[in-house]
Amino acid sequence: MLTSTSHLSTHRPSPTTVQFTVSNAPPLKTVSAKVVVYTTLLLRLIFGLAIVSVSIANIRSTSPNDKPSSFEILVTHNPAGALSRTVAENVDWRILLPIGGTIAYLVIRRGYTGSSPHTPSPFASG
Repeated sequence: MLTSTSHLSTHRPSPTTVQFTVSNAPPLKTVSAKVVVYTTLLLRLIFGLAIVSVSIANIRSTSPNDKPSSFEILVTHNPAGALSRTVAENVDWRILLPIGGTIAYLVIRRGYTGSSPHTPSPFASG
């Protein structure tokens, strides 16, 4: 059961087809709503990149003799990468793994629910 207000939107891709979508995502009509959504998006991006950077630094610390790829150099050779290397060198992987997994889950998950029923093909047998 949805606990917040739902919004119904319709879309007509052709004159004979209608697509209905129900969502409890807040509408972005006010400036404060836009600020909250975009700030949340920015924080999720920062935390996601931090997880990738710490993971790469942790892998590099276990095999330092391998030549780093250009992506690894881009991610780990900057001030944020230095912090990632410090964290990866000083914190055990058994602690980094559950923390990184939890943060990755929070970064990836949606903060709202939505439902758009599958529109059957007119050529499907039924």
